[in-house]
Order: sequence, then structure tokens, then C-alpha cells
Amino acid sequence: MKEKIQKHLAFKLFFLIAGLMLILFIFNIGLFFQMTKRTVEQTISSYGIETAQNLVSHFNADDYYAFLQKKKENDTYWSLREELNDLREKAGALYVYTLEADEETKKLSLLIDGQPKDSKVASKIGEPASTVKYDDIVPVLKGGSSSTNIVHDPKYGDYLSAFAPIIYNGKVIGILGVDISAKKVGVIQSKVLKGQLPIFIVIFVIGIVMVSSLSFLMIRKRLKPLALLDKVAENIASGDLQHAEYALNQVNVKGQDEIARLFHSFQRMVRRMDEMLQDITRSMHETVQSFEKLSENIGDVRRCHEDIMAAMHIVSTHAEHQKVSMDESATAIEEMTIGVQKIAESSAIVAEFSNDVMKQVEQGNEQIERAVQQMEHMSDAVRQTSRKMAELGERVVKVGKILDVITAIAEQTNLLALNANIEAARAGEHGKGFAVVANEVRKLAEQSKRSTETIAQMVQQFQQTAQEAVSEMQRGMNEMEKGTKSVHEAGVTFRSILEAMQRTNGEIQEVSAVTEEMSAGSEEIAASVEQSAASTKETAQTIQKAMEAVEKQMKAMEEIEVSTQQVGRVTEKLEKAVESFRL
Repeated sequence: MKEKIQKHLAFKLFFLIAGLMLILFIFNIGLFFQMTKRTVEQTISSYGIETAQNLVSHFNADDYYAFLQKKKENDTYWSLREELNDLREKAGALYVYTLEADEETKKLSLLIDGQPKDSKVASKIGEPASTVKYDDIVPVLKGGSSSTNIVHDPKYGDYLSAFAPIIYNGKVIGILGVDISAKKVGVIQSKVLKGQLPIFIVIFVIGIVMVSSLSFLMIRKRLKPLALLDKVAENIASGDLQHAEYALNQVNVKGQDEIARLFHSFQRMVRRMDEMLQDITRSMHETVQSFEKLSENIGDVRRCHEDIMAAMHIVSTHAEHQKVSMDESATAIEEMTIGVQKIAESSAIVAEFSNDVMKQVEQGNEQIERAVQQMEHMSDAVRQTSRKMAELGERVVKVGKILDVITAIAEQTNLLALNANIEAARAGEHGKGFAVVANEVRKLAEQSKRSTETIAQMVQQFQQTAQEAVSEMQRGMNEMEKGTKSVHEAGVTFRSILEAMQRTNGEIQEVSAVTEEMSAGSEEIAASVEQSAASTKETAQTIQKAMEAVEKQMKAMEEIEVSTQQVGRVTEKLEKAVESFRL
């Protein structure tokens, strides 16, 4: 099919050249006719001028000068007329006559007409010369000779006029005119054409055949690379860049014409497309690896959040238990206060009750210490989460840079597709296939650019969400530090209570003496217990806020994971599109 197209184009150009040669042949035939006609006319004109010059050399200029003094039909007139008639008959001319020119009016008049004395067609002296123009004899007035073109007169027939100056003492005193019959011009022209035209036609036909044959061979040779370019375009359309580049490298097209430039442009384009697709493939692999690593990091962060949530639930549970214990301690202290007031009734009951209170206080102190340790562990977990979020932000920035590279590649691909469209438009019919490929590449580049823009927006949203999460984590850390401080204060208070209870137990035997002191101590203990209960309540609220912040962060991480999966799907589509090209 490609060979037929090539031959078809070659034959078109061949027929075009042959048609131009035929037009040139017809034009040359017409030109040959005109040149032949002009040559014959110039020959007759030259003959007429020579005849006029020959006749004027035998003309009596002295008598003519004498005649000009008196322009009358005298003996001189008749003698000159007879002389002109004799010259006419000897030369075989139609008419021989003399003219006078008026340089002011630029009019011509006949003076002596070389006709027999009894001629009835002879012109009179001074009769206007209607068939001769003043411009025809201007060279004669300057001492030269001239002639007219062949005149086709219906009255006198075809003739040609020639003029020569009549010189007397070095001055032009008149003009001698000779009219020569031009009836034989057509016959002479026909003889010349019959003798020269066949030779001219044969030579020209041989030239046409040779030029057309050489042109056809040259056209076929020069159009041969187009068949290869057609095959290469089909390979590119099917995505087989490897065979396309191999086919182009097997042929070396020389020259600087349009076909050679198109061939070399195809070579550069295929090499550039191959390099571009390889770069895209490498970038896609790096992007996939980055997203896989990002997914792993997101999983780690999510597991850390789950651990933090579990730890916070444990801390919250312990805080509830601590609150219950504090309530129980408050109740016990109230009972202790009542017991102090009724100390007189039962010292033994007070001692036993004091031992119970000491046990509860010790348990409360242990719970406070455990709460402090849990708060510290939770603070460390939150700090670790904050660092993970910072690392995640840095990786997202790297993803943004990779997206910038992909966007630049997509823009370069779009530009190359536009250049390819331009080159395809220049290639005409043979560039349509490549134009389709270029349009598909341009669409793919635009789709890649839109996808990267969408990913960039998602990454930006993720960065904003991560920053918000870091801020929330920071606030949570601050609240946790406050809670830790409060728990520490509660521990100190519990240790004070424990010491007070120990002193109380040591001095229980002196209860009667220090009843008032115990009553005051009981009031202090009640106030401390209330303060510890308030601190424990605040700790529980802080933990609840931290849990809410962690839940928000987990939701944000889920959104990031969904966005990452979407980016991965888009990347897989782009990778499949690139894999359709065999490099």
C-alpha cells in the first residue's frame, strides 16, 4: 500500500512536469512561428533598405536639388520621374518615390512618384503621404535608413516600405521611398517552417522524454524516504518506538531539502519521545515507591494513634477509679471528723478507723503515682506522634516536589505534542497519522497535569490538616503537662495525708489531749481531698480533650490515606499508558 502511495505521488509529479513541458512545447511552437515570421519580415525589411540605398546611390541628387528650388512639372521633374520609374522597373519594386518632411508640422508629402508619364495612378506634387508616418522617417532625416512593418492594405495589398536619405553636399535634402511587395512572405514562412519545424519538434520531444524520465527517476528516489516515514508513523501510532527508531537508524538520507529535513526531524522526534517516556517511567517508579513509603508511614502513625487512644482509655479509667477513691476518702474523712467529735465514746473505733484510712490513703498514693507514670508515658507518646507528623509533613513536601517534576514533564510533553502537530501539519497527508498520536500524547499530558494538580491540592490539604493536627497535639501536650503537674501536686498532697495519718495513728493514744488538733487536721484533710478531687476531675477532662484531638488526627490520617490511594490509582493509570509504548 505504501509503495502504491509513493508511486501514485511520483506519477502525479511526473504528469505535472510532463504537463508543464507540454505547455512549454506549445509555447515554444508559437514562439517559433513568431520568430520565423519576424525573421522573414526582418529579412525583407533589410532587403528593402538595401534596395532603397542602392537606388538612392543611382539617383541624380543634383537635379533633385534643382527641382526642389522650383517644385513644378518642368523638364527636371519629368527627367527625375523617368529616372525613378526606370529604377523601379529594374528593382522590381511596386513604387519608388520621393518625400518631403515638414519638421514643424511633422507632415509628409509626395514630390515625385516614379511612374510612367502616362500613368493615371501617379501622385501629384505635394500630395500628402497617407500611408507613411513621420516617425517612420525620423532616422532618415538624421542620415540613416529605416523601414516599416508589412502593411496589409486592402487597396494596394501587402507591402513593405523602405527609406533612404537623398544627400546633397553632405546634407539630407529629401527622402527616397521604395515599396516592395510582401505577398511572398507567407510562402517563404511556410517553406521555412516546413524545413525547420519537424527538426524542432523532434528535438523538443526527445528533450521532453529525457527530462521527464530523469525527473521521474529523481522523484522516485527522493520520495523513497516517505514510505519509510509512513511505516515509522504506523509504528509510533501502535506504540512501537523501538522498531520506529531502529528503522530510522537503518537509512541515511542526505541533502537539505524538505524531505531530508522531515526525515531528520522524525529521527530527533522519536529519540526525544523515547527519552521522554523513559524519564516518565523512572519518575513514575520513584513516585510509586514514595507513595508506598508514605502509605507505610501513614500506617505507622495510625497504629501509634491507636496505641495512644488505648493508653488514654486506660488513663481515663484509672482517673475514674481515682475519683471514686477520692470520694471514698472524703466520706471517710467526714466519718473521721465525726469520730473525732465522738472520740470520747470509742477510742478503739477511732484507731481501727484510722488504720482503714491509712490503707486507703496508701492505695490512693499508689494510684496517683501510677497516674503520674501513665501521664508521662502519654506525654512521650504525644511527642512521638508530633515528630511523626513533622516527618510526614517533610515527606509530603518531597511528594510535592515530585509532583512539580511530573507537572513539568507533562507541560514539556504537551509542548512536544504541539510541535509534533505543527510538523504533522507541514507533512500534509502523511502527517495525519502522527497528528493523531501527537493529539493522544497531548491529551495524556493534559490528563497527567490535571491529575498532578489534583494530587497537589490533596497534598496541600494534607499539609494543612497535618499542621492543624500538630497544633492540636501541642495544645494536648500543654494540657497534659498541666494535668501531670496537678497529679504531682495530688501525689504530694497524698503523701502529706499519709504522713498526717501516720502521725495521727502514732498519737492516737493521746486522742483526748489533741482532740481539737485532730479536728483541725481533719478539716485540712477534707480540704486537701476536695482539691485532689478537683484536680482529678481536671485530669479526666484533659484526657478527654486529648482523646478527641487524637480522634480528629486519626480521621485526618484516614483522609490522607484515601487521597494517597487515589494518587496511587492515577499513577497506575499513567504507568499503564506509558507501558503501552515499547521502548
